[in-house]
Amino acid sequence: MSVAFILKDALLFDLTKVRDDVCHFIDDHAGDVLDYEGLMEISRQCLVYILKVDTLETYETPVLEKAIEWAEKSSYSKGNTTPTTTTTR
Repeated sequence: MSVAFILKDALLFDLTKVRDDVCHFIDDHAGDVLDYEGLMEISRQCLVYILKVDTLETYETPVLEKAIEWAEKSSYSKGNTTPTTTTTR
């Protein structure tokens, strides 16, 4: 099970301790998490939460690149063939 799915449930059920533990893990292993193929399946809520916390121990460029890649894939999965600034945002 990926940390993204654990975070999703922690946010859904307001499990503060689990949420904080998962976020610390994500922070400490940011490079591995960003390289994880399943990251593209993360929910919008989780991605926004991770980005808002802003404690990832990695450079900002790879984080931005993965966020853009996630947005593009999310846009395609909703039937949009061309990402726009609105769908990417």
